[in-house]
Amino acid sequence: MDGLTLILIWLASLYACIEVGRKKGRLGEGIALGILLGLIGLLIIAVLPPADGAPTEARYRGSASFAQAASREVRPTTPKGRLEALEELRRQGLVTDHEFAAKRADILRDV
Repeated sequence: MDGLTLILIWLASLYACIEVGRKKGRLGEGIALGILLGLIGLLIIAVLPPADGAPTEARYRGSASFAQAASREVRPTTPKGRLEALEELRRQGLVTDHEFAAKRADILRDV
């Protein structure tokens, strides 16, 4: 590998370490591990537990409280609400125009 490829891999690893560290309430550790160790630092920050008091879902993942919080998400049940939610997904680029049209037809067929 040439030097540019190694630098790009290191930068990508640094960015990933920062994001994982931020989600776990360990931003400082993520930055330090990313700068010093690159890909190895990413593996280390990935296996570290979330920091105490970290306001992230990672702290509760797998616990009953996380499952309860996730189940409280409100999904629209009316056709209008479902269409609005579908339009929002398309606007965000999470649903293609083809998928949007097919799902829209399904919703309207149920009316």
